[in-house]
Amino acid sequence: MEPATSSSFDQAESEKDYERQHLIKKQKRIVESEDDSSGEEDYSDEDDSTTDPSGRGTATTVKESFFVTCLNLIKVTIGGCLPYLPHAWKGLGWSALILLFCTLFVSGYSAILLGRLQTLKARILFSYRDIAGRALSKELSFVVLLIMLIQIYLSICLNLTVISQAFRHFDGSVSIEFSFLICCLIIVGFLILTNLVDVGLIGAFSNLIPYGFPLYMFAANFLGSVPKPDSSDYDFFTQAGAITGNFGVFLFCLSSHYTYPTIKGKMQDPDRWESAIIVSFSIIFLAYSFTGVVSYLAFGQDTMYCALLNFTSDTGAKVLLIMIIVQGLLSLAETLNPFARVIEVYIGINRFSLPTKYLSSFIFRILLVAIAYGIGFSMRNKYGTVTSLLGVTFCCFTTILFPVLCYIYSHWRSSIPFLERLWLIFILLGSAALIIWNLVNNLPVLFGIADDGTPDY
Repeated sequence: MEPATSSSFDQAESEKDYERQHLIKKQKRIVESEDDSSGEEDYSDEDDSTTDPSGRGTATTVKESFFVTCLNLIKVTIGGCLPYLPHAWKGLGWSALILLFCTLFVSGYSAILLGRLQTLKARILFSYRDIAGRALSKELSFVVLLIMLIQIYLSICLNLTVISQAFRHFDGSVSIEFSFLICCLIIVGFLILTNLVDVGLIGAFSNLIPYGFPLYMFAANFLGSVPKPDSSDYDFFTQAGAITGNFGVFLFCLSSHYTYPTIKGKMQDPDRWESAIIVSFSIIFLAYSFTGVVSYLAFGQDTMYCALLNFTSDTGAKVLLIMIIVQGLLSLAETLNPFARVIEVYIGINRFSLPTKYLSSFIFRILLVAIAYGIGFSMRNKYGTVTSLLGVTFCCFTTILFPVLCYIYSHWRSSIPFLERLWLIFILLGSAALIIWNLVNNLPVLFGIADDGTPDY
């Protein structure tokens, strides 16, 4: 299963291209003064390291067509989050379609705002941090980067938990500790592989695997390979308590907005960004709806938090399950590499000589896997709650709150029509209310205060 963050951290063509996109600061931009302050980027108008004078993007960026842009948006957004969606129908019934549409609508609108923010001061910006630096301040831009890194790492831990649970289901006698350990060792192996050879082809192939999941569920439901529940297992009305939890799940499945600035920066015609968002999000809505509906028809109230686990008792699905598990572990390794590169810039590993640099980097990345083991193992029976909380805190910030707040701060006095101002305020207040509601419902479960002792998946 691919992490919610996407298979590659920022859709870069290579590590050098990734750094050119300005998601990480180049080493020459890390300045240490005599008072030991360091790491500040120059956001002055004279700095054109991320753009060319025409404001159309960097000279080194490969320009892509409208069609390719839509494909990139769909790829980084859908990914391996599909198995999480069916559980929403378990609590919301068919009204999950309404909540999904509303969440996607607001998310798409936020993506449009990101596109507008990229042209602040008539220059194309290529990362969330650049946008925060222009719209807010240099200090707050670091906070944005920190929140994004926390979101990505927690998503890695969460996906490691689900994959380990699925791995364990192949043999009930295998302990959960052993399952976690094997998955971590596989990730370390992929980390070594991704540093030794070009796995772009492997990664491209593995990204197709999650799409086999809804297709198999369709076959399972309509071809009868999975026993279907009777009609009494289907709900048609919303359970109020499920609204906030599944709002968090939907946001978790729409948490790739931080890659969007780079995707727009590669467009041949950036003026068509809003059209690309409309087309892409329409397709995403259809894909998500299809996945949720056919899973709900196949399993009803027996749908697990990650529907991937519903297939572990079906022999015919185990080949698909193995492929998804392997793809997920590979994606986790691919995500850890650029994630680690960002942190290594700040702690100074990239300044070492080559032998020491590679050894230190390798040890550091193994440490990240070990920490993920500890965090993932601790949430092994609570990853339903963790998914929802992650969605309404960090993912809601990167997907909705950050674009809306930046847009309000930078455009409020000049170019926002009255009705759009009301709409922006409604988004902020509505999101805040749902976040608070979710925290009130789920934090007691996470800390065992309202726990009945059963897994929440």
